Amino acid sequence: MTNVQIALRDPNYAQALEKLLESDGAHRVYVVDRPLPGIDGVVLLDEQGVDKIPTDSSLRDRYVVLARKPAFDRLAALWNAGVRHVIFATDAPQIAQLAILAVEMRSQFGPCN
Repeated sequence: MTNVQIALRDPNYAQALEKLLESDGAHRVYVVDRPLPGIDGVVLLDEQGVDKIPTDSSLRDRYVVLARKPAFDRLAALWNAGVRHVIFATDAPQIAQLAILAVEMRSQFGPCN
């Protein structure tokens, strides 16, 4: 079972994603105000929480960021901060679910070259 922390300001989006992930029986979901470093697994957070992502590059791959505006300069800043998984607030929760599954697969099988 994979742990997923959801640290979003939008409670409706968080709840919809929580239901999706729990329904597959393969995820333990924690809806939190702030990511808890002691819980392993994937973390989904708002772009305002990017400063909470550890600088250790081995940990950065576990984060998915929900961005409010797809402005190029903001995306570049997220990339420079080490974020490799970004979805948009206008995306359906199913897209967030796919991004979380992609992070899980990447951590299980390693990066594709």
